[in-house]
Amino acid sequence: MQERKLMEETTKKITRRKALGMLAAVGAATVVGCSSANVSGTSGSGTTTTTGSSSSASCVLTPELTIGPYFVDENLNRSDLTTNTSDANVTQGVPLSLQMTIVKFTSTGCNALQGARVDVWHADAGGVYSDEAVENTVGQTYLRGYQITDSSGQVTFKTIYPGWYSGRTVHIHVMVRTFSSPGAVASETTTQLFFDDTLTDQIFANAPYNSRGQRNTRNSQDNIYNSATQLSLQSSRSGYAGAITIGIQTA
Repeated sequence: MQERKLMEETTKKITRRKALGMLAAVGAATVVGCSSANVSGTSGSGTTTTTGSSSSASCVLTPELTIGPYFVDENLNRSDLTTNTSDANVTQGVPLSLQMTIVKFTSTGCNALQGARVDVWHADAGGVYSDEAVENTVGQTYLRGYQITDSSGQVTFKTIYPGWYSGRTVHIHVMVRTFSSPGAVASETTTQLFFDDTLTDQIFANAPYNSRGQRNTRNSQDNIYNSATQLSLQSSRSGYAGAITIGIQTA
């Protein structure tokens, strides 16, 4: 478990350099992106006003956070990340519907980004990633997959509330890529999504999460955690649903 933390901290140092370079180029604050998918016009630094509306939306870059040691480019184009597995820590996990809106950040505002590839991966209710030799899960692909953003910049995933592992708070990894041609990556942005500790405590008090025992890292103790990408969840008939907008630069 200590090896996991060291690997993620090492990767964090690399991606942080890239993120700082991006932020220096635009002079923007590192907080979550627009709350509206299509915005135009500017009103002050990093703030935009929606077209044809008096409402305003913050339009800034989403923080770039470590990719971590468990990314696998599975090339699984699917919205349901819980399929093709008999893992009880997936099939019995609390359902989570996750909607993301990807917007392209520029100095003049944010616009919905169509055609971007959005990869998602995270641990199961037992804190274990699929397709990892160190986890004895090679060949399994649960809780991994990607979607392509539609004309509104949106993708939706059916997954579960993630479990925890030693040294990290509960999180979901997200990578957004654009391509200049098939197979040629034009831009790549990686971040992580986080959860409210109080809600996590409530969920982890029940099976299958409670088989892991008391977690040892909360949001305030995690040196990767960023409140800018903490999800606000709503309860649904089957579990929870969350939505977030991610602002990226494509150049």
